[in-house]
Amino acid sequence: MIDKVVEMTKENIASEEIEGAKIQVFDMENNLIDEWISSKIPHKIKNLIEGKKYYLHEENAPEGYVVANNIEFIVTFDKETQHEKIIDKIVDVTKTDLTNGDEVEGAKLEVTDEDGKTVYNYRVVMYGDVNGDGLVTASDYVNIKNYIMKKKNLSAVALKGADSNKSGS
Repeated sequence: MIDKVVEMTKENIASEEIEGAKIQVFDMENNLIDEWISSKIPHKIKNLIEGKKYYLHEENAPEGYVVANNIEFIVTFDKETQHEKIIDKIVDVTKTDLTNGDEVEGAKLEVTDEDGKTVYNYRVVMYGDVNGDGLVTASDYVNIKNYIMKKKNLSAVALKGADSNKSGS
């Protein structure tokens, strides 16, 4: 039967729907069945065949999120709407010095796909280190003071480093 409806959402780990991801549905022969941009409203995938296997593919993730792995699903035979979801999870990565185990500050980490194409670039941030030199010194204090007094702007990375108590403010 080809009248099955499957609702699909993309959520974060707090079960909040994420907007802006390009999602596609393919059959197992790699034929594109449907595609859309995720929103706060679940997407209804129509005209799927009951008992047939498909997979969800995230072509692009919104900024701040990582592209999810493909998710296979089989369309059920029951007459109720089937629900599928992609859940983004947080991956915590640190780079440490092999000689002493300390986190390497300012290190650049690059994530590549299976073809070697760069997917994301990250920089390790040390809390308290505003200028990115890997040390917490008086010059970091001066940068923070000048920022508070509106004499200097700080980049997003520098502001993250300035949050030495990790309060988010």
